[in-house]
Amino acid sequence: MGSQTGRRTSRIVSRWLPLLLATFAAPALASGPEPLPLIPMPAKVDIADGQHRLSADTPLRYRDPAAATTARQFSELLERTTGLRLAPALATGEGASPPGGIDFAIDPDAGIPAEGYRLSIDGQRIALVAGDQAGLFYGAVTLWQLADAAASRGGDGFALPALRIEDAPRFGWRGYMLDSARHFHSVEQIKRVLDAMALHKLNVFHWHLSDDQGWRIEIKQHPKLAEVGGCRIPGGDAGTDPASGRPRPYCGHYTQEQIRDIVAYAAQRHIRVIPEIDVPGHATAAIAAYPELGVEGKAIPVSNQRGIHSNLFNVEEQTFAFLDDVFAEIAALFPAPYVHIGADEAVKDQWKASPRVQERMRELGIADESELQGWFVRRLEQSLASHGRRLVGWDEILEGGLPPQATVMSWRGTRGRPGGGAAGARRVDVAGVGAVPGLPADPFRPNEPAGAPQAQYAGDLLRLRAGTRSAGGIAAPPHPGPAGRTCGPATPGPSPGSNTTPGRAWRRWPKPAGHRPSARTTPVSCGGCRNSCAATRHSGSVTHARRSK
Repeated sequence: MGSQTGRRTSRIVSRWLPLLLATFAAPALASGPEPLPLIPMPAKVDIADGQHRLSADTPLRYRDPAAATTARQFSELLERTTGLRLAPALATGEGASPPGGIDFAIDPDAGIPAEGYRLSIDGQRIALVAGDQAGLFYGAVTLWQLADAAASRGGDGFALPALRIEDAPRFGWRGYMLDSARHFHSVEQIKRVLDAMALHKLNVFHWHLSDDQGWRIEIKQHPKLAEVGGCRIPGGDAGTDPASGRPRPYCGHYTQEQIRDIVAYAAQRHIRVIPEIDVPGHATAAIAAYPELGVEGKAIPVSNQRGIHSNLFNVEEQTFAFLDDVFAEIAALFPAPYVHIGADEAVKDQWKASPRVQERMRELGIADESELQGWFVRRLEQSLASHGRRLVGWDEILEGGLPPQATVMSWRGTRGRPGGGAAGARRVDVAGVGAVPGLPADPFRPNEPAGAPQAQYAGDLLRLRAGTRSAGGIAAPPHPGPAGRTCGPATPGPSPGSNTTPGRAWRRWPKPAGHRPSARTTPVSCGGCRNSCAATRHSGSVTHARRSK
């Protein structure tokens, strides 16, 4: 049943992914015989008469060393996807370039917004200029999309339409979430996701690395987090070796060397990696590794069940010292300014039932458990600040009093947005849950069963169009917005898990060059992998359009 559901999910993702992405591209042209093959559609496009034909003899020039990297990336991508090889070379001399060829340049004084670019194509030359390296990269992606579409039409050489594009992103945070806690993904799979993100101009990879079902990152000061918390025994037949009858664990974690490799790979594509380490709830795997972190202080297994768990971190000073150790290593591995702490779905039953927690609340002058969670989150904000990082949390962090410098990731729609005294808070909007194939439309129904993919969700995908011109789907003010406080939307996408096969969901995009799957990052058990994929589908793990865990 699990593998059949996985195949269904893969077929539906493969079928609807192009439609979903196309809906995010609002037309920039009022009319025309054929829409431009661009995702997302640029902010401004002016079509002219004529075309520019690319061939193996077309020069590819860059104006400065900073532009050289992007020119090489463009050349490599073009060759891998179309077979056309253009050799980048440094432009010589001053003034205008000679007729013919492609010119890449970075000009900070060109008056182009951050991450923006200008692309001009006529019968004589192609000129791409940006104010920064990220903008040049996104302009090169646009040029590649045009060339790739021209190549797919066949014929002698690639004919690109004459046009002028001026483009810059509406949102500073264009995010994609991958849940590697419930289902472990290989380094190769993650790099393929990063490649697809880059080719859709997404710039934030939100990487969920801890939860009740697994802890996936090596912490050298506390090695059992990965060694113990990174393994679970799957439920049902998947958790038993049929030959021996012994338990068959499902294990996986990323070494710090692998984390650095992924972060560097993302940076080359102008993507920041934001790790999520969940506290105070979704803590079962951490407590399984170190029972003294829990409220009850007893040994528990890493969970193999979906849903919301009651296990919470305790509120002792030793626990905060432990978490500070963790965040110190996290900050050293991830140079992005943000660390996500989750802070959602923390069921307070254990805190309410614990005499010691109640005693701590009296010592601190805290009236109830929601206020205690607010205090907990503020302690972690201080810890992260000491390591030069800012806290991001799901919108439950509003309920116990918002920390002053926190960023709210609003996954419950408008009711999860900062309001009242928190109106000045930074916010990341998250696309509606009902917009993702395979997820139920109402995530707040008690005891809701796992979602099954249904074609009817395509209507929800179409409705996401609503006036957006960049991948995202939330009509929020542009980044940085009033007082620099709106970060922008997150983008839904398909699962690259073993059943929702990356080769099908992402078949348009080329494989990353120069790396191979690591034996260390391969799940121990295929049966466990199937079990985990089912949990991943239920949680909507790879999207920011997330549902209740």
